[in-house]
Formats: sequence, C-alpha cells, structure tokens
Amino acid sequence: MTAHVQPSTYEDRVISRAKAARAACYGKAKVVNIAPTLRLPADEPHELDEGRTFLTPVDFIRSRCALRSITFDQITVHDRAAAIVSVRNLIIRETNRRYPDMSIAQLAKYFRRNHTTILHALGRIPEKAKRVLHSGERDRLARELYHQGLSIAEIAQQLGVVESTVRGIRKRHGWEARTE
Repeated sequence: MTAHVQPSTYEDRVISRAKAARAACYGKAKVVNIAPTLRLPADEPHELDEGRTFLTPVDFIRSRCALRSITFDQITVHDRAAAIVSVRNLIIRETNRRYPDMSIAQLAKYFRRNHTTILHALGRIPEKAKRVLHSGERDRLARELYHQGLSIAEIAQQLGVVESTVRGIRKRHGWEARTE
C-alpha cells in the first residue's frame, strides 16, 4: 500500500506548490543529452585545458582569446577592424577543429555572428557566391554584350543571372539603341 506523503512544514508546502505550478506551466522536465554534440577529438592536445578533461565551447573560446591577449567581448562585438577580424577568424577555425560536430549555426551563436560570417571564416563560401560580379562590373559587361548583338537570354546565361536582371540593367542605364 502506497501512502501519499504530505509536506510537513510551511517551507515544504510552498516548495511543493511552486513545483506543481511550474509543472502546470511548463510540463514535465525534459532530459537533453548534449554530450554527442560537444565531443572532443582525443588526438588533439590543448595547452589551456588546465588539467580539465572537458572544456565547454565558451570556455575554449575564452581561453583562446586570453592566449592572444584579447577579450571575449572584443571578439563578439560587431567590429570590422582588421586585427580583430583576423583573430576572430583564427579562433573560429580553432573552435571548429576542436568541436567538429558543432553546427555552423551553433558556432555563429557563440560568436554572436551570422552563419555566413562563420562560413567565410572557415573558407566554405560556395563557388557561385565567389563568382558574383560587382554590380558596376556586371552592368558594364552586360552593356558590351548587348551592343555586340547578343540577346537578353544569351547575356543572362553568360552572366549567370536571370533575364529580368538584364532587362532591369538595360532599362536602368537606357541602352535601347544598338550600335551597328
């Protein structure tokens, strides 16, 4: 026979009611296993582990900042100074090596950056993005091709853009007449 035990002191009753209210609001507590996402590579020793067998990513980032005489806040603030950017990119690469199972989005949260900044630091920008011409250069090249007699579709194909982009460039710069 199971007996239900009532809290005996005032404090126990308050704690019991608080737990019941929390359970009513948020539901049953969930167990989340984060260990697989933070697994450390066994073959890579790090000098700043300070005898610990495990460093959280934030602790690792802070230790790398300290190693380079820079603060964590300097790394995470939106500053485009060349010295800060180069150190930030270096620490991003080190963190990615240390925690290979961590996603790009997770890395971006730790550094308070957009995921594309992390991709750029890791050198993983897609080839298409590297090929995109500066708009002025693209417009000049489109005009030259247009005056050579190429159709809008052919120009779009050569520049790697859609036809409406070429039509917009043509309208914006007013090059209706072809030179014969």
